[in-house]
Amino acid sequence: MTDAAGRSIRHTCLRATLSGDRPTASTDHDRMEWVRPAELPMLDWTEPDLLMV
Repeated sequence: MTDAAGRSIRHTCLRATLSGDRPTASTDHDRMEWVRPAELPMLDWTEPDLLMV
């Protein structure tokens, strides 16, 4: 659990295999971007997300 702005956030990491077309939109985020795992640290993450990256 991570505390962010007075709210508790539970992160879960999963490994998945995509079947079919890549999604192009998200209902949870403003944008979606496909990157290689090595590129993840180069993105601008919020503080609570850094633990997962």
